[in-house]
Amino acid sequence: MAFLESQPFPLPTRLTPGASDASGGEVRAGFDRASVLLRNSDGKFVRLDWESGGGAEKSIHLPPGTYQLRGYRILKKAKDGTDWFISGIPPKPVDVRVEAGKRASLLSEDTITVASRNVGGNLGMEIRGLHHSGVSIYRSGKRIPISYELLDAAGKVVESGRMTYG
Repeated sequence: MAFLESQPFPLPTRLTPGASDASGGEVRAGFDRASVLLRNSDGKFVRLDWESGGGAEKSIHLPPGTYQLRGYRILKKAKDGTDWFISGIPPKPVDVRVEAGKRASLLSEDTITVASRNVGGNLGMEIRGLHHSGVSIYRSGKRIPISYELLDAAGKVVESGRMTYG
């Protein structure tokens, strides 16, 4: 059985602000707490990690080249201290160009979009990530169902429930 003789998939190289070589190009997350998974032109994976903070203003340096963004995670802490994160995988790799002496920002506030529609009494809602990717939402490390409330013109709840993914 060939799969028993195969080598395990190598873990990505993990880079954090200040731990990377200052030559090359600068990359920022665009959010304070985030991580992204990139693939370089050699097919090796690199995880850029700002999960402890600073992604909006602290750079990670990478050698110049074209990378493919393969996945991302954006983290936030609620006022009550609960950790939330949203993760996504673009439907196709997104090219990221890193140039020597220049700064690239990977994610922005419009990375996540929310749209709703009401057609014939059927309520639909889409939460999408980068390049229309589906996303998963987690609270305290667990994927959550999304609750909703439908209000009338006076603001009274007329319907409520939980949405399902898919």
